[in-house]
Amino acid sequence: MARKIKTKQVHHKKKVKPKITMPTVYGIYSDTGRGFGFVTPLEESKFSEDIFVRFEDALGAMDGDQVCVRLSPSGRRGKPEGEVIRVVERNVINMVGSCFQSERGYVFQPDNPRLRSYSYVLEHRSELALAGRNAKDEKLKVCVSVYRYPKNSTVRVVVNLTEVLGKVGDKGIDVLAIIKSYGFHSTFSRQVISECNAHSDEISSEELVGREDFRDYQIVTIDGDDSKDFDDAVYAELMPNGNYMLQVHIADVSHYVEPMSFTDKEAYFRGTSVYFLDRVLPMLPERLSNDLCSLRPNVDRLTMSVVMEVSPFGIVENYRIVPGVIKSQGRLTYSKVHQFLQGENSEYDKYSRNLKTMAKLAEILRNKREERGSLEFAFPEFRVLLDENDCPLSVEKIEITEANGLIEEFMILCNETVAEHITMLKEPMIYRIHDNPDSERLAKFAKFIRGLGYSLNISELGLQHQLANLISATDGDPRQQMIHTAMLRSLKKAQYSQDNRGHFGLASPCYCHFTSPIRRYPDLMVHRTLKEIMGIGSGIIHPDEDLAAAALHLSNKERDAQEATREAEEIKKIEYMQAFVGQWLEGVICGVTNSGLFVELPNGIEGFVEMSTMHRFYDVDMDNYRIKSRGGNIVLAVGDPVTVKVVSANVGRRRVYFELDKKCEGH
Repeated sequence: MARKIKTKQVHHKKKVKPKITMPTVYGIYSDTGRGFGFVTPLEESKFSEDIFVRFEDALGAMDGDQVCVRLSPSGRRGKPEGEVIRVVERNVINMVGSCFQSERGYVFQPDNPRLRSYSYVLEHRSELALAGRNAKDEKLKVCVSVYRYPKNSTVRVVVNLTEVLGKVGDKGIDVLAIIKSYGFHSTFSRQVISECNAHSDEISSEELVGREDFRDYQIVTIDGDDSKDFDDAVYAELMPNGNYMLQVHIADVSHYVEPMSFTDKEAYFRGTSVYFLDRVLPMLPERLSNDLCSLRPNVDRLTMSVVMEVSPFGIVENYRIVPGVIKSQGRLTYSKVHQFLQGENSEYDKYSRNLKTMAKLAEILRNKREERGSLEFAFPEFRVLLDENDCPLSVEKIEITEANGLIEEFMILCNETVAEHITMLKEPMIYRIHDNPDSERLAKFAKFIRGLGYSLNISELGLQHQLANLISATDGDPRQQMIHTAMLRSLKKAQYSQDNRGHFGLASPCYCHFTSPIRRYPDLMVHRTLKEIMGIGSGIIHPDEDLAAAALHLSNKERDAQEATREAEEIKKIEYMQAFVGQWLEGVICGVTNSGLFVELPNGIEGFVEMSTMHRFYDVDMDNYRIKSRGGNIVLAVGDPVTVKVVSANVGRRRVYFELDKKCEGH
C-alpha cells in the first residue's frame, strides 16, 4: 500500500497596500456660505493653490480661521481637495447680527453671510437679559461674542450677548452695525478730547520761529462741495526762466499731535478716517480735523510746505521742503473751478492767473505720467443720495473733471518729491508701494483680451507702457469698462511698506503718502520723518515696535475702511433696488462665476443671475469670462448687453437677484 505523501501547505501572507500619507497644509479657511469653503495656504507654504473643503469636512472651522488641512488623494475636477484636521487659531470672536425670538428661544443670525453656515443660539444668561426687550416678531440688532465654538458641522454655535444696538430698521442702525463689526471706534476718549481742546486758537510768535511765511501768496484750497477738512492748499506761477513754481502746502498735523500721546495712539489705532454715506469716523477729533489743522480761508495755519520748480517738460529741477505758515485766500470747489476753466464762471476771475497756470502745469504733469506708463482707468463713480431718514433717494453718477485731475497731479508730484528726498538721505520711512503684477494672473488677462482683438506680451519689457497703451486703445470701445475691470483684477493691491518697491500703477520708482495727514496716519509718519531730518523732531515716528509692523497694521486698517464703506454703500444700493422688484431693466454682463452671471445696471448697481434660473444648460469658460450653451451656439460674455428682471433685493444676503430675459438666450 502506497504511503500518502503529505503535501506541505504554504500560507501566503495577504498583501497589504501601503497606506498613502497625504500632505498637510496650513492656511486660512474661507466659508462661501454655500455648503463648502476654501483654504488659502499661508505664504510660507510651498503649496500655492486654494484647497476645496466640503462643509462637513470643515471640523467646525469658521470663516477666517487658521486651519491645518489634509489633502485628499483625489481632487475635485483636477483641483486640490482636503479636510480640516485641526483648527489652529480662531478668527471669529465677536459678531454683529440680528436676534429674534423663536419657539425654542432666542436665535442669532450674523450679518456676515460667510458666517451663516452654522446655527446660533444665545447662552442662557443672555436669553434672560433679553427677556421683555422686544416683541416676538421683532428683530434686534445686537453684538455677541462666541461662548462655545462648533466641533463639527452639526453643532450649534453658542454666543453671549454683549450689546443691544437697537431695532432692525431704526435710522442708522445698519451703518452702526458695520462700524461695530469692524471694531471701529465711533467716539473719542475724554483724554483725547482734553488734549485736543488744550491747543490755543491763536498761533503764537514762538510757533512761527523757523517757519517760512507764505501768507502773501494767493494760495487756495480746491475740494468737493461738501468737504469739511482741508488738508492741502496750492499755488502756481510762471517764473521768468520759463519754469513753473508750484507750492503744495499740507496741514502740519504733527505740530498738534505729539508722539505717544493719547491722541497719537488713537489716531494710529484708527489708521485712517472712514467715510460712510451718512457719517464720518475721523482719524482725529473735530477740534483738529475741521478746525486747527483745516486750511480754512483767511486764517493763519501751520503747514509742511513743498516748493518745487518744474520745467515745461514736467521735471522737478529744484525743490525745498520747509515748515511754513499760510493764509488761504479762498475755498474753491471742483465744480466751480471746472466751470471757470470752461469759461462759464466769472466768480473765480480774481484767481484767473493762478488757476490757468495750474491747469497748464497739471496738463504737463499728466502728459509726463502718461509717457512713463502710468495707468489711468476709466471707471465711472456713483453715489447714493439719502433722505432725512437715511433712506436711499437716488443713485447718481459723480462727474470727474479736469479740476479733480489738477489737484491729483500736484499731490502725486509732491508725494514723489518727498519720497525721493527721504530715500536720497537714506532715512527709514514708510512707502506707498504697488508691486508688479503676478505673472499667472496677467497671463490669464492676456489670454482674455486676445479673444477681444487686443494683444499683450507679458514676456516683453515695458509692461507698464503696454498696459497704458491698452487703456488708451480701448477708449470708445463699448467693452472698455469690462477690459479695465479685468486688468485691475490682474494687478496687485497697493499697500504700505518699509521697503521701497516702487509703485507699478503710477509707474513711479519712489512714492509715499504725505498730502493727507488729517485723515491718514502714514502721512503723519512721513511728516515726522521729515522733521527728524530737519533736526526738529522728537525721535518717535509712530507708537508701534518697528516700521514693518506699522506698515502691516496701517495696510490692514486701510483695507478694513474700504471694505466697510463698500459694504455700507451696497446695503443702501440694495435698499434702493427694492422699489424696482418686478421691473425689466437693461444692463451689461460684468462678471462670470460657476454659479451664474453678474449684471451691472446703468446706475452702477450689480445684480446676480443664478445659473439655475436660466433656460439652457451652460458650460463656464472662466478664462474668457463667458458661458456657452451645451449643444448650442449661445454665448454670454462679460460686456454683452442683456435685459433682466429684478427678482429680489435681499439686504440680508447682500445681493440683488435678476432673471435673464429669454430672448437673451435665443428663445
